[in-house]
Amino acid sequence: MVSVKFYLKNRRAETKTTIRTSITRKGERFVFCPGFSISPIDWDHSRGLPKSRASKEGRRIGDKLLELELDIRRTYEDLLDVDPNPPMEILKRSILQNLKGEEDKTYTPEPIKLLSFFEEFISECETGKRLTPDGTRLEENSIKPFRTVLSHLQNFETANKKSIPLDKFNQEYHDGFLEYLEVEHEMSRNTSSKYMMCLLQVIKSAVKKKLFSPVLLGQLEFATARENSDNIYLNEKELKEIMNLKEFNSKMEAVVRDLFIVGCYTGLRFSNYSNLGTENIRNGLIEVVQVKTKEKLEIEIHPFVNQILKKYKNKLPKSPTNQEFNRTLKDICQRIPMLDVPFEKLITKGRRKTIIGKKKWEMIMTHTARRSFCTNMYNRGVPVMTIMAFSGHKTEKNFRKYIKSTNEDHRKIIRGYW
Repeated sequence: MVSVKFYLKNRRAETKTTIRTSITRKGERFVFCPGFSISPIDWDHSRGLPKSRASKEGRRIGDKLLELELDIRRTYEDLLDVDPNPPMEILKRSILQNLKGEEDKTYTPEPIKLLSFFEEFISECETGKRLTPDGTRLEENSIKPFRTVLSHLQNFETANKKSIPLDKFNQEYHDGFLEYLEVEHEMSRNTSSKYMMCLLQVIKSAVKKKLFSPVLLGQLEFATARENSDNIYLNEKELKEIMNLKEFNSKMEAVVRDLFIVGCYTGLRFSNYSNLGTENIRNGLIEVVQVKTKEKLEIEIHPFVNQILKKYKNKLPKSPTNQEFNRTLKDICQRIPMLDVPFEKLITKGRRKTIIGKKKWEMIMTHTARRSFCTNMYNRGVPVMTIMAFSGHKTEKNFRKYIKSTNEDHRKIIRGYW
């Protein structure tokens, strides 16, 4: 089966923009311009056709596009009579040859632009056409970074006044975009690496669809290496100080404190520990399906967590948003003397080693709970595989990133063995 779609070259144009035709079959795709232009205000993006209430000219274009789609499908059907699986190049040549009638310029093939393919990649993620390796739809949080990268790519090409075809992506473009992120925007090494990883996934998708050479991909060096960051964790003494707080400025503060402690003694991500309900408490265990990985976890209930569950009769209160939770959490921790101490974090930002100096309470956030659980259990001597069984980490390499033990922690561990 062949798919025929029409879309605008620039959907944000203030004047008329070119209409493009996309023909896809079994993951292979080619794009050309049928010779029509229309204003975006007359275009229905969901239907891929002019709006039913468009101008007279818009409706005429709509009729022409429907005729074009019919001609394309007829051409495809004719090819099937000769070959049940015609090569894409033959299909492309036949369609263009049949359509070149009145004007050769009308149906000139146009190379697929990197940004256009990137937009299509995101669309496939949003509609569920592109799935995770285990065959499930991508979560919204997994798609967001790709939208951010696309926005940066658009600004990068605008600043450089060039728009490259997908198959012309090379090391020079990669290096220029990386410099744009790290120098012009002074992004940290880990942030730029995250974005370059997104770009790499898009290029790999193009290779899979035979729109980009696997040989060229093998020659490219993507800057995806990340550096170890000095993110904090809270030791058990600090956690007890937070638990011992009795006075709060609002009901929300008490809720945030309690939910954060649950996170620190379960190892769950915020998306899970902020949404625990009675249905998750069974036979003295917390049973959850991780929002991020869709893996099921069974976690022993720590005595501190059990106290909090009893307080709310096994139904934890509704959590504020992640941003509001972080703000409230910092307000709480600021009142704890042992957290009102300097903390320096070394990162690479703007391609320079930079020391960020803040108070420890300023660096505490929802994910600190998960790091604290992993590190405290590790410092207690709990076997790594046992901690991973509760934290849900699949590889020890990723798990190790969560261990933030200090030199003093390691000395205590050694003294314990001695």
